[in-house]
Amino acid sequence: MDKTTNQIHPDNSIQHPLNPLTPEELNLVVDITKQECHLDERVLFETVCLLEPEKNIVQNYQSGDKIHRKAFVAVLDRNSKKTYEGIISLNENRLISWNHIINVQPRFMNEELEEVVDLLKSHPDYINALKKRDIIDLNKVFIDLFAQGNFGTEEENTKRLMRPHSYYVESRGDNSRVRPIEGLSAVIDLNAMKILRIEDLGIRPIPSDKGNYAAKLQEKLRDQLSELNINQPNGPGFKIKGQLVNWENWSFRVGFTPREGMILHRINYRDGNTDRPIIYRASLAELVVPYAETDNDHFRNHSFDLGENVFGRCVNSLTLGCDCLGEIRYMDVYMVNGRGKTVTYKNAICIHEEDYGILWKHTDQFTNKSEVRRSRRIVVSSFYTVGNYDYGIYWYFYLDGTIEFETKLTGILYCGAIEDNK
Repeated sequence: MDKTTNQIHPDNSIQHPLNPLTPEELNLVVDITKQECHLDERVLFETVCLLEPEKNIVQNYQSGDKIHRKAFVAVLDRNSKKTYEGIISLNENRLISWNHIINVQPRFMNEELEEVVDLLKSHPDYINALKKRDIIDLNKVFIDLFAQGNFGTEEENTKRLMRPHSYYVESRGDNSRVRPIEGLSAVIDLNAMKILRIEDLGIRPIPSDKGNYAAKLQEKLRDQLSELNINQPNGPGFKIKGQLVNWENWSFRVGFTPREGMILHRINYRDGNTDRPIIYRASLAELVVPYAETDNDHFRNHSFDLGENVFGRCVNSLTLGCDCLGEIRYMDVYMVNGRGKTVTYKNAICIHEEDYGILWKHTDQFTNKSEVRRSRRIVVSSFYTVGNYDYGIYWYFYLDGTIEFETKLTGILYCGAIEDNK
């Protein structure tokens, strides 16, 4: 493989209490949960991940110490319509605890959303509402799914509700969110997988502009940029051993959870012969995009993307030269999907170095000689696509001891429609 695209595969011989669950461990957790809790094929696995040990255990761990591996699991039993959390001992291959969590709702899972689309497209009231708008071909209808939100009604307090919006997509590959079928939505009880009602707030013209963003479809692009190659003949300046990354005076461990996506553990900075602990655990806690549009039902849009969605499962497989440029090392990520099947997300995490200009400079006014120290940083990044939004999560570590976190928001617009001449 080209040296610029080396992948870091999990080395199970490198043990540490914070190592993410391996594919074999994920499969074991799913099997134990299904067997010991008597769950059938309708169960949905919202979360399966490492149950991180207590902080003092991690801090006092020495290579060779016995590791007591535990997993955390959260599931939706769709037969009983109940949410459960469990803890599984991977050393003993058994369920330690299993609790019904009252008055909570699990995050939305893709497997449910696929069922919603099929359910809605087969409902006669929805089909008739489309016909009133001269839309017959259901293959040209894209359904985007939002949470209903909670304004304190009895229905919202007691049910797990979804509110789909619809878009007209004339050809496969067209922008899926630029031609709204305005005014047409539905309220769906996810746990019952039942349409409670179709809401038709009135017909508006469907915008004609397809809004396609593919480069090949643009009339004009900027002139081609000059080729830029970043090469480190001796390889990158960082070392990776298992999940542990060492670069200059920095060290940290890279992890991943279905809820948060990429996480960093035990960020230390070496001061002489001492490793100074800076941050024990760093991750994105939540991410929400509030809308302020009051037209029709858009006031309900809030896009609690890290909170109501299983954010980690939205991670992208990164591509050299597009997402990452330079002497790259990738890490794969392993998670289970809603059905409990282990999925490999290749190249989910990118690690590389970047030149960062001048760190320090001084010119002696008598000798006219300059001394310069260039700056550099190591970048740890991942990208997530949630509906029309794409989020880049970046951690930067600098030579001068600075830590920087950046979230890059990109993607496409979520459009509504208004009457002509308004």
